[in-house]
Amino acid sequence: MASEIEDTMKRLTAHKGVQSVVVMNSDGIPIRTVPAMEAKDAVLYPALLSGLVDQAKNMIKSLDPTNEFQTMRIRSNKNEILVYPEKEYTLVVVQSA
Repeated sequence: MASEIEDTMKRLTAHKGVQSVVVMNSDGIPIRTVPAMEAKDAVLYPALLSGLVDQAKNMIKSLDPTNEFQTMRIRSNKNEILVYPEKEYTLVVVQSA
């Protein structure tokens, strides 16, 4: 599975506008970043997003127990953050808006 994640990260960073890709575990701890980010940013994105991802999962399950949270897109003036949760990890893509 590690090689699958590495291949996905390489493909994503090859796209125009992608600034960074972060893989975090279910506790919000960054496992891998591409390209290497500053330590504070590598910890900040997962720390802030993990709570939001948990809330989104709970909200979707509350509205419809048969439905699942699959992706989240957050857009600001400067950046766009794409969040893709999986069972063992969550993939976060930061790209220019």
